Amino acid sequence: MNTSSIDKKLELYRSELQRLQEAKHALEQKEASAQQVIADLEAACAANDMKLDDVFRRLEKKIERWIKSRSQDEEGIHQHLKSYYARVISEGARETKRARKPEPKLQTGTYVNPYTQETAEKRTRTPAALTEWVSVYGLGTVETWRR
Repeated sequence: MNTSSIDKKLELYRSELQRLQEAKHALEQKEASAQQVIADLEAACAANDMKLDDVFRRLEKKIERWIKSRSQDEEGIHQHLKSYYARVISEGARETKRARKPEPKLQTGTYVNPYTQETAEKRTRTPAALTEWVSVYGLGTVETWRR
């Protein structure tokens, strides 16, 4: 390679870099303007005792048309909303576990029913007899039957 071809390539890269820097600056200006519009909108809402929800409800049809117009974009808002609602629908289809009331906790040990003289030993899980006694006589009473 000679110096003239290198100089040409350098000039090409410099011009491309300049173009990209200008595009970046324009994009930053656009973002700042958008942020200012949002701030102005929020200030106008506050000054007029409104909420952003009120504004969005009035713009609902326009927003819907805008989203539909962008439906062909690969990475557009339409695709993001589509995947979001598909996920929400699939999560809603799952059965939710019903919360059960926690069973009363008895300490481990041997319990003797004074009415029937029946004994029940609790180790790790509560035996059916103890559960039945708690439902009939109450937790406080059954706790006093522990030896």
